[in-house]
Amino acid sequence: MLAEYLNSFLSNMNAIARRVASNNNLSLSQYYTLRNIASDGISMGALSSLVVVDNSTLTRNINVLISRELVDKRRSE
Repeated sequence: MLAEYLNSFLSNMNAIARRVASNNNLSLSQYYTLRNIASDGISMGALSSLVVVDNSTLTRNINVLISRELVDKRRSE
């Protein structure tokens, strides 16, 4: 029973995420990338682990978000 509720909850959350991404002309991967960037920033390595994508996919997503002026990228000190 609990597994059914959890599955239903996750399905609904994914549907909401897809709708929000679509409404903002983002891929689902770009949406999850953007959603996981803290206001004070995050390293590419930590972000890659959070969104579970390889570095090349993350770099492509970040470049799209930069071009749309949704994020900016700075070298860590």
